[in-house]
Amino acid sequence: MASERQLRANRRNAQKSTGPRSRTGKMRASQNAYRHGLSSPIPQDTDWITNVEELAREIVDSTGGQIDLGHARSIAYAQLEVLRIRSISTAVVARILADRGAQTCARCAEPTERKPRVAEDLPGLG
Repeated sequence: MASERQLRANRRNAQKSTGPRSRTGKMRASQNAYRHGLSSPIPQDTDWITNVEELAREIVDSTGGQIDLGHARSIAYAQLEVLRIRSISTAVVARILADRGAQTCARCAEPTERKPRVAEDLPGLG
C-alpha cells in the first residue's frame, strides 16, 4: 500500500493532469481515437461478409473438413481483421514518412533516403 507521502504526491499530480482545457485542445483530444483508424468499427457490409464466407469455405476445403464452418468463419474473420490492421499500419507509417519528407521507393513503402529511428520518429514512442 502507498505511504501517506506517496498518496499526497499522487493527489498533487492528479490535480495537474486534468487533460486539455481550451476548446481547441478538447476538440483535438476528442479525435485521438480516430486518428489512425484502428478504432473504427469492423465493416459489416455485404463485401466484408462475402469475403469472410469465401475465406471460411477455403479453410474448410483446405483442411478436408477437419475444421467446421463455424470455426472457419472465426478464423477467416480474424485473418481479415489482421489484414485490415496491417493496411492501416502501413498507411500510418507512410503518412509519417511523407510528413518527414522521406522519399519512398515506387515498389514499396520503405524510404530511400532515411529510415526512421523508432524512439524518435514514431508518435508516442519518443
